[in-house]
Amino acid sequence: MIILAYLMVLNLPAWAFYLVVFSMRLSQGFSTGIMMTLLYSMMVKHLEDGSQIFAMNLHTISSGLGVMLGPVIGGYFYREFGYQAPFLIVAVSCFLTCAFVPILVPSKVDFVH
Repeated sequence: MIILAYLMVLNLPAWAFYLVVFSMRLSQGFSTGIMMTLLYSMMVKHLEDGSQIFAMNLHTISSGLGVMLGPVIGGYFYREFGYQAPFLIVAVSCFLTCAFVPILVPSKVDFVH
């Protein structure tokens, strides 16, 4: 994803631009499908009934806010900084997430109290 976002900075022909954008959206959709399945599976398996409800509600609320605010924030960065800015912001946030997940998420978690 980071490599695809870097390609957005280059002055590519139109067909290559569409290919890069399509590839990014395809990988995003594929990754989201995997993550949603894993997330709900982990919530059902490792959390108690009351915690499952809270976790699923929190996930639904945050997903809804992301769907509502994402286009607004992305549109602002597009208008102010050009079409590359939203892609670069997503690439940087993905990189930071990959960098900090091993540090912040413990390798072994006891979900059952």
